[in-house]
Amino acid sequence: MKKIIYTIFSLAMVAMVSCSKDEIGGTNMQEMAGQWYVTMDGAYDDGSVWEDPYDYGPFLVFTFNTTQDSETEMWVSDEGNFWEFQGLVKVDKNSMTFGNSDWTENIAYDDCQMLITDGKIMKGAATTPSGMPADSIVFYVLFSDDDYAAAGYWDRMRFSGYRYTGFVADE
Repeated sequence: MKKIIYTIFSLAMVAMVSCSKDEIGGTNMQEMAGQWYVTMDGAYDDGSVWEDPYDYGPFLVFTFNTTQDSETEMWVSDEGNFWEFQGLVKVDKNSMTFGNSDWTENIAYDDCQMLITDGKIMKGAATTPSGMPADSIVFYVLFSDDDYAAAGYWDRMRFSGYRYTGFVADE
């Protein structure tokens, strides 16, 4: 009888251990990483903007973690949807801000530097086209090959928008 009880107890322990699930961890940038529908505006140092000067409308921009899963850096990229840019930026996860104080390489194509500044992600601060709340993003970029900035049409580009929701009504 003892043998049967020990066998049942052992099988029960094996069954409990084999049913436990491993915790799947996220990345260090999971709160800031995502797909964003943004619009580009020409921005001036006095705070005014030239809304969507190319009449391009919303397009996707991506923020994502580095291969090293850094706690202090992330990538920002348009994946060729607008200017063909991708650059590494410094991040402060506590304040949900990002940007650089120096020019960084635009790895999307040669001979272009970029300066990404004043980036911020705000939880629930945007309203999508369908009227639902979503996270908001805003950041400024100056490209070394931006002839419009060089000619004085604007001082830098402002990208602003909301986190991709997956709903057709928000695209």
